[in-house]
Amino acid sequence: MNTRPLRRLMDTLSRRTPARNQAPPAAARPAAEAMEPRLLLSGTLLGVGLDADAPSLTFDNTGQIHYDAAGDELAVEANPLVFYIDGDAGPQRIFLQPSDFVIRAIVDADGELVSGADGPDLLISGSVDLDGDYIADLDGELLTGEITAFGALDTASGTDKYDFTFEVTGGPLAEQFEWRELGVTMTSENSTFAGSFAEDFSGGAKGKLGALELSAAMTIDIEKYVRGPAEQPCDCLCAVFGKPIVLSMVYTGDGPEATDHAQDPKKVSITGDPNDESPARIIVSSKSSPYDAKALIYFDSLVNLNETFVIDATAVGKDHLDVETFVFILDPDCNNLLQTVEFHTSCSQPLQLGDQFGSVRLLGFVGEDGEADLIEVPDDLGEDADEPTGPQIDVGDEATFTYVVTNTGEVDLENVQVVDDNETPADPADDFAPEAVEDAGFNVGDDDRDGVLDVGESWFYRAAKTVTEGQHVNIGSVTATPVDATGSVEDADPAHWFGVGETCDFEGLTPGYWKQCQHFHNWQGYDPSDSYEDVFGVSIPGCGSPTLLDALRAKGGGLGALMRHSVAALLNAAHPNVNYFYSVADVKAMVQTTFATGDYEATKDLFEAQNELGLDPDCHDDCWKPVKKTPKPKHHKAPKPKHHKAPKPKHHKAPKGHSQGHKAKGPHGKGPHKAGKKGGCGC
Repeated sequence: MNTRPLRRLMDTLSRRTPARNQAPPAAARPAAEAMEPRLLLSGTLLGVGLDADAPSLTFDNTGQIHYDAAGDELAVEANPLVFYIDGDAGPQRIFLQPSDFVIRAIVDADGELVSGADGPDLLISGSVDLDGDYIADLDGELLTGEITAFGALDTASGTDKYDFTFEVTGGPLAEQFEWRELGVTMTSENSTFAGSFAEDFSGGAKGKLGALELSAAMTIDIEKYVRGPAEQPCDCLCAVFGKPIVLSMVYTGDGPEATDHAQDPKKVSITGDPNDESPARIIVSSKSSPYDAKALIYFDSLVNLNETFVIDATAVGKDHLDVETFVFILDPDCNNLLQTVEFHTSCSQPLQLGDQFGSVRLLGFVGEDGEADLIEVPDDLGEDADEPTGPQIDVGDEATFTYVVTNTGEVDLENVQVVDDNETPADPADDFAPEAVEDAGFNVGDDDRDGVLDVGESWFYRAAKTVTEGQHVNIGSVTATPVDATGSVEDADPAHWFGVGETCDFEGLTPGYWKQCQHFHNWQGYDPSDSYEDVFGVSIPGCGSPTLLDALRAKGGGLGALMRHSVAALLNAAHPNVNYFYSVADVKAMVQTTFATGDYEATKDLFEAQNELGLDPDCHDDCWKPVKKTPKPKHHKAPKPKHHKAPKPKHHKAPKGHSQGHKAKGPHGKGPHKAGKKGGCGC
């Protein structure tokens, strides 16, 4: 053994020369979940258990432990001896000497593990033979780790006990241990430890290092699915499945106020209130009295609150239920009738899943031609959209989320809590809890109905929200605690979806629309006085320089028609609220190409086809829609009262050349101005 003093060892270990076999970079190491530092009194061991089937190594009884109370420094130095490659029963390989086994930690006077020391808290260095040929296969720093817990026990016998746990941080032996958490069990002969960390102590050190026993794994998984609206089945069960044979009901304990159904209220009667009586005696009959000799008793038993029961025609030898069905809710001893329910079970009145009649609700329906069940394990989950964009859902529709929580570990779990971040991960104030999909008060995935998420069980939760436009993501998370143990588990899963806004058909407005002065305010980016040649980058042969408005007013076919429709195309493409087939750049390029080739008609036809489309009425308000004038209501005109005309006064004509007044002439001197209607572009 290396005999240098332990104090000197603790000062020099952090300055060791790097070995030839270095640990893999931190990024290559699998993530390890370190134990939280814990306070351990001098009489407490961790109870470390080592996996007998995993690799391990031993260190000899010539090792030493030393605690320096002044510096709170705990140090162990020993020689590693034997390496068990495949566990205790596997081949034994040796460490070639000199090799060192060193532990360092800071433990204060109260026995609290404060931290590790500078550099590795666990360091095994030297050389080891892995193939049994007595030649070193690995050398240098073989294994490093950080301390996560420490325990000590004063046995008062002179041989004390210590144990440690470590997180592996590097070294080639880390692969042999599969990067698992390590533990050390150690005895100290000739120990001076008296149960106090307020004073120095020392002693021998021998023991074993190995992978910790694999405790029962405690894990949970949540998968979040999203979908748009599902196709809704026909509400009327009779119309789809025929006359009812079996009805599955749940007893809710409610009074008449809970009633909710689509049957004629005159055909349904609920009297009394069981007030959550549990258990209750439930008798289901075809007659208004269960004691009627002609009554068919479909069901008669005690039922707990939120428990299901069945109304079964085949139980009394019938092919389907009678026209009316009566449910009697009594106390367990049948001393008091608490509620009477009457409803129709023929196809003359509708039955829908979820119908509530007093204290009983319809969950399942078996008819002559099929069956339906309100409470079932969801099979329309949607997409597990962990990445965008996810399903596309129309704006205004509902996105439905299904959360599937599975116990993937080896320990039963309870206190299962599912939360959605509502698209705001930084703001927990608006988080919400999805609703459990339940049957009789238990999650539909709770197979044994014990309220415990057993190993392998999957529970289901649902929520929905109205879709707005654009990309969305929200995250569902779950937490749970183990049954009869401490700790907790958690998991999270996102769901992406995309809100699709209203999509308009391709649109276009005609040259006749754009040339009207009352529509000039809809010109976007262009003015009626802009030069056609400047805007389109062309030269019109022998035509001066027409404006865009001149082009819209151009007459005839050929070039004139192209000018009209090219300007209309330009204005359609430029307007943000017109879903035009061509872009502004497309329109200009097409015009330039056409002027170069002279094939006016073909390009005009392309523009004209788009300009004649009009506007999609579903995508515009009345400011854009062509609005038909509402015809004025016809009224019978009252006859005009007859008045006798007063005789015109006679005037003497003035002699020529003398005017008594004159008629106002128009702007061109042809007749008087007409009052009233406003003309030109004053609109």
